[in-house]
Amino acid sequence: PKVRFAACVFASWACLWLAACGGDDAGGADGADSPATTSESTMPAAQYAKRADELCAQVATKVVDARIQQRLARIEQSDASEQAKLERATPILAEQLRMISKFRREIEQLGMPSAHRDDAELLLEKTRSAEVELEKAVASAREGDSVNAREAIGRYGGFSSQSASIARDSELNFAICGSGT
Repeated sequence: PKVRFAACVFASWACLWLAACGGDDAGGADGADSPATTSESTMPAAQYAKRADELCAQVATKVVDARIQQRLARIEQSDASEQAKLERATPILAEQLRMISKFRREIEQLGMPSAHRDDAELLLEKTRSAEVELEKAVASAREGDSVNAREAIGRYGGFSSQSASIARDSELNFAICGSGT
């Protein structure tokens, strides 16, 4: 059955919440395909996890404060046409994209942990992939292309979920990132 656009957006928001450190929404290609880190600096793994957790908590708070979930739920529950729902959801998706892009840049600026670098690199890879897909979703939504927007949101949700799983399973022992709290 055809999945409605707003329902798909709403489901993907849950992925953002779960993946806070996995980085979900993006704000542009400004580094989405950049190397694993903008700096070769390293820090002790425990310090890296603590600083990343602080960033995860900040982005999660911003998403809650922006009432992304509630706004998308109102759109989904409205009697508007699917096209009208798409138009109303687009600025919310763009706002989420800006938050995630900023988050991704801040995580990259941390450098790399001295141990378990592979976990950090994989987390960043999935974060960038999620960001790129959300960027595609926003662009498609702005063009009124609900089919491509839906597909990109689905891919975004998949990368976001992978990112959250990586954070949860990481030997970096994140306390907040990937926890959904």
